[in-house]
Amino acid sequence: MLFRGKRQQDKQDKKPETFLEDIRKFAPDYNEMADRIIALLQAEWPRRVLDIGSGAGNIDMMILDIVPASRIDCVEASRDMIKVSVSTLGRHLDRATLIHRDVMDFNPEGRYDAIMSNLVLHGMTREEKARLLARIHGWLADGGLFVWGDLIRQEQKEPAKEAWKKRLNIKLPSVFRRGAGGGAEKKTEEKTPQTETKTAQDYPLTEEETIRLCSEAGFSGAFAAWKRGNFAVFSMRK
Repeated sequence: MLFRGKRQQDKQDKKPETFLEDIRKFAPDYNEMADRIIALLQAEWPRRVLDIGSGAGNIDMMILDIVPASRIDCVEASRDMIKVSVSTLGRHLDRATLIHRDVMDFNPEGRYDAIMSNLVLHGMTREEKARLLARIHGWLADGGLFVWGDLIRQEQKEPAKEAWKKRLNIKLPSVFRRGAGGGAEKKTEEKTPQTETKTAQDYPLTEEETIRLCSEAGFSGAFAAWKRGNFAVFSMRK
């Protein structure tokens, strides 16, 4: 996960050892979501990969397993999650570089064949997402793949409205309540139509808004490769 400012980079997470258990409570279809991300990367057979907000390193481990030629840079702002990744990646550590840094302070050398991020960027405002997407576009090799899994905001039809209300009522562990992009962490009062006001630190976009923002950043062919409820995986190319 990513922090919202340098001053918080060394903040300790409460329960990094229960990361996957907690994230599956947050996103019940997490396993299917992760499988879709892995499948998209496997089809690309990339040699050089960047994972933004790598968390426990479980997706990285699977990619390194199935794409033997790949190497992954794992950018993660939490020291505790870096420690968990070391254990997760185990025998693949010689092909993974763990980088303790806020992604907005990250400046890679060279270009990546593929970049991925899962359940991280919803903690950023639209403006912060736009700035990061422009940087991601620049970090990719020509024709490179960006896979983005995240929380999305549904159009307010009745079933989606109820699902959104339920999600906002979930008390998330601190490790999920972060974004990136500089400045102090802040809370925003978000209103969804016909629902009461909730205090949240999430800034999710709709599917259409996400695709539009990616297009504005220079990506082509952006589409939702997987959707379940308030979660989606987007695929696009430079």
